[in-house]
Amino acid sequence: MNQSIKNAIIIGSILAILETLMVYGVNPNESIWGLIQGATFWFSCGVIIAISKTFLHPVIQSILTTVLMNIPWLIALTIIPKNYDHLVPLIIASIVFGTIGGVLLKVLNRNKKSTT
Repeated sequence: MNQSIKNAIIIGSILAILETLMVYGVNPNESIWGLIQGATFWFSCGVIIAISKTFLHPVIQSILTTVLMNIPWLIALTIIPKNYDHLVPLIIASIVFGTIGGVLLKVLNRNKKSTT
């Protein structure tokens, strides 16, 4: 299997697990479908972080990617229902998860270079 695909699966899986643990920790009554929805979204973010290439540093690229991909969630969860108090925590979560994804990408790419 291609190393980029492996990295994408690793990063996506870690972000999905972290999301599931975070949501369940905050709301143990969250439905299984809500957990699956969040996990699927963050798995997708991890894959996109791993396969996208830009001129930016991997951590900056990852943060920008996750924040931009979260805009629809921010609108759906804060703006439409007027839950403005959720906006800052959701943006912070996007930044934190983006940072984690970027650091993982940097570490995995460093390991790839040292094994070739």
